[in-house]
Amino acid sequence: QVVSSFSAMQDFMNHLQKFPQDASFSVNEESEIIQGVRRFYNVDAAFELSGNRLPTYNAKIGLEQHLYRFPGDTVDQQGAFQQAGIAPARGAFGYFAESGKSEEEMKEQERYYVVLQTYMIPEWNSDWNHLKPWYKFRKFLVISPDTGKAVVAVLGDAGPAMWTGKRFGGSPEVMYGLGLYPKKTKAPVFMLYLDDPDDSIRLGPVVPRI
Repeated sequence: QVVSSFSAMQDFMNHLQKFPQDASFSVNEESEIIQGVRRFYNVDAAFELSGNRLPTYNAKIGLEQHLYRFPGDTVDQQGAFQQAGIAPARGAFGYFAESGKSEEEMKEQERYYVVLQTYMIPEWNSDWNHLKPWYKFRKFLVISPDTGKAVVAVLGDAGPAMWTGKRFGGSPEVMYGLGLYPKKTKAPVFMLYLDDPDDSIRLGPVVPRI
């Protein structure tokens, strides 16, 4: 049964790899991918959430630096992967430290944050005052078709620039959890909304169910 399940998961990864980057997906393809995610990672993901869709769902992710969690934060306070450095400014959604948020929650959100090109969302410029708070620290599921590993993360910043050839970014912990870093700093991934209305799914690596 284990061998059969592992083979089925490998088939699913091969299925994800066949899609070209920045692919457009049919309704049936989206449904098949969501079903596969639920089967192998035991979480609910979505291509569309509350009427919102991403500019792209499969593209290259690149290594990002640590982000400031609070004013005066420094890279030597970050813990692991200090060699990645720290960004010159706070993320587009502000500091992770906020009133009512526990210290551990703040730390976890910085450890497992992702970046996507919010400025490429068609409605962003006209409706940013609504979309920005909706996307702020929104949970996403990131899957590496190359390694089969997945990570739950929050949206912590906007970018990267189009000229970089990357459409997503990931913290050092995200890239490590995907089985990429330190060997790779850029690789194709799938980025999907995580459908977690009760906020019950923890951030970090997701253990495949095989």
